Amino acid sequence: MIKRKSNVNFILQSLIILLSVMIIMSGTTLAAEAQEKYDLRMYSASETGSTYASMTSWTTIIKNFKPEIWRDVNVIPSAGPYAGFRAFSQGQAEGTYANVLQMKELWNSIGNFEDNPIPENKRALLGPCLWTHQNWIITKADSDDIETMWDLEGKKVSFCLPGYNAEKIASKINDTLEIGMEKVFIEMDAIADALRDGVIDAVWAYSTSGFSTPSWFRELELRMDAKVIPLTEKDVNLISEEVEGISTTQIELKNISDRIEGPEKFAVPNMGIFWVFSPDLPEQAAYEICEALYEKREEVADSYAAGVIWEETPFELQKVHMSVASDMGLPMHPGVAKWLKDNNVWNEEWIVGEK
Repeated sequence: MIKRKSNVNFILQSLIILLSVMIIMSGTTLAAEAQEKYDLRMYSASETGSTYASMTSWTTIIKNFKPEIWRDVNVIPSAGPYAGFRAFSQGQAEGTYANVLQMKELWNSIGNFEDNPIPENKRALLGPCLWTHQNWIITKADSDDIETMWDLEGKKVSFCLPGYNAEKIASKINDTLEIGMEKVFIEMDAIADALRDGVIDAVWAYSTSGFSTPSWFRELELRMDAKVIPLTEKDVNLISEEVEGISTTQIELKNISDRIEGPEKFAVPNMGIFWVFSPDLPEQAAYEICEALYEKREEVADSYAAGVIWEETPFELQKVHMSVASDMGLPMHPGVAKWLKDNNVWNEEWIVGEK
């Protein structure tokens, strides 16, 4: 009788243990199923550009930071931000990159969106500012008649190519301040010869985050003697106060060239470049993107020279360029706003888009 009772107790205990294990496993499975997974399809420029390369590296960093929350992460080569904006409206992408002047076109239905505006509930929202774009003026080293930005009035000046960040900054400054430069558009690989041969008088050259320069500039500095035309203090104040979307910053000549002439440090027009997100991207997904890029900021910088500024001063970067964007009426993604607030970085004047 005692033995039989013991067997019954053993069976009951075994059943209880088995049931407990099943409950635990069921709970674990449900928790796993409850974990929302996100897609991140980033529209980039063409596969041959540095933007595509950096975006590919940075999305890999994001995916590897928390692989369990991402279902699909990839970069789609395209025609750049405008194609990305259209992809948002059609539910074909969650992210792209853009500057504030492109975002203003989108949100005010002007320029590329004047005839075919995107519905407000599908318009891109600002993500984090990840790098910056600077313009600076160069001319031949022996050009004695060009000493300041204002000496470019009536001169033939290369504005890079239409639609490029360099062209947008140069055009905005020229048109707002009414300097009167003669805009000339030249293919990149022809700029050095055009300046050397006198086809143009000066060039709006550029760098990203004060470090990375384009291949055509590296060729130019090898083939001719050139100099930087620095902004005066008055120029800096005028650009900062009058030219919408453009701030100013200081860069060091040694970081962009060891061959051209110029002051060791000089002021340049500066524009923030953002990752921007579809309003359909969940708040937590945008938050996780910012968190991954911040926690792995050394890897971000290692994969693209322009990412150095994100590694060194990620929050100062947001303070400056989110404020510029806010002055233009541009909203940020609520997930980005949550990330900034959690890191004690916030300005009540900044604008948050609808969830």
